[in-house]
Amino acid sequence: ETLWARKDQYDRVCLWTVSWDHEPTFRAYYLRDFPRPVTIDTEDPACGRPGALVAAWAGPLPRGAVVEREVRDPSGAALFIIYGIPRYGIPR
Repeated sequence: ETLWARKDQYDRVCLWTVSWDHEPTFRAYYLRDFPRPVTIDTEDPACGRPGALVAAWAGPLPRGAVVEREVRDPSGAALFIIYGIPRYGIPR
């Protein structure tokens, strides 16, 4: 839901919370016809550049990142976070 809502604000999506064996399901059902490149590669350097929308396990965010959504487990603990690095770059 968040990825689709923010698709025009970002150039790529990095799904670091999806394992390789679940990637086909995400592509076929949740991101079918998604208009931006999607990767699950945590080493992809493009995921740290402006224009990236990242779903990652909860933890520290890169400098200049904007929180788009926090996802919590039933106990209320942070499970993962969706953040973006705005296209205009990282503020200094």
